[in-house]
Amino acid sequence: MKGKKSIIAFILLITMLLCGCASEPQYNLTDAESDAIAQYSAYLLLKYDKNKRAERKLLDKKELEAIYNEGNEVTEAVTPTPTSSEPDVTTPTPTEEPEVTDTPEPTPEITPEPKNLAESLTKLYGKDDFIVEYGYYKLSSRYVENEYSVITPKDGEQVLALYFLIKNTSKETKKFVSKDSKVSYFLHCDNGDVLGPQICALPNDIQFLNDDIAAGGSYDAVLLFFVNEEEKTYTLDAKDNTGLEYEIKIN
Repeated sequence: MKGKKSIIAFILLITMLLCGCASEPQYNLTDAESDAIAQYSAYLLLKYDKNKRAERKLLDKKELEAIYNEGNEVTEAVTPTPTSSEPDVTTPTPTEEPEVTDTPEPTPEITPEPKNLAESLTKLYGKDDFIVEYGYYKLSSRYVENEYSVITPKDGEQVLALYFLIKNTSKETKKFVSKDSKVSYFLHCDNGDVLGPQICALPNDIQFLNDDIAAGGSYDAVLLFFVNEEEKTYTLDAKDNTGLEYEIKIN
């Protein structure tokens, strides 16, 4: 009788815990704990039930205790590592300033002065067995090649004709071709104007020569500019495509 009273009291206690009838204290049970208590209560009832049947399936007492202990397992709290609210300031590594070395100023290339004018133009054209030299100039209101060919500039201008002499120093007739030498001419005037030569249909225009010159013979060539009537002094700038350059004073 004493055993049955203990069972009844235990069941009443369990019922109060599960149903929350008692106002104080209240126990907050997990699902695992509630299942363990219900199973353990049934286990006690069946333990003293003389009419229990073999097919009834209940968890073993040790299994019930394991479930209960699992629900009450104390886990070690992990203390979070405090983080600083201040931004991570990385001190920059000082860089070495590049060593400054004085770069010497490049020495300007000096073109040696030619010994004479003939040598200057000859080097520009670069023709073996030929000498090219400046001869003289003429200023006139028009250029007359022959009675059928007359070149006249516009009002306020005059013709500056520059004459050149080309000599064949070899012992045989040779053709002198000027265009393939790529020599250019520019006329610098005292007033600051820079003029290019006129392109005229002249057979002896030095810009477009393609003529045979006999052995030891010479050939007269010409170059025409249209200049202001007030200008009297000029400088002829002759250069090739390699940078070789010479000046000829015209006055």
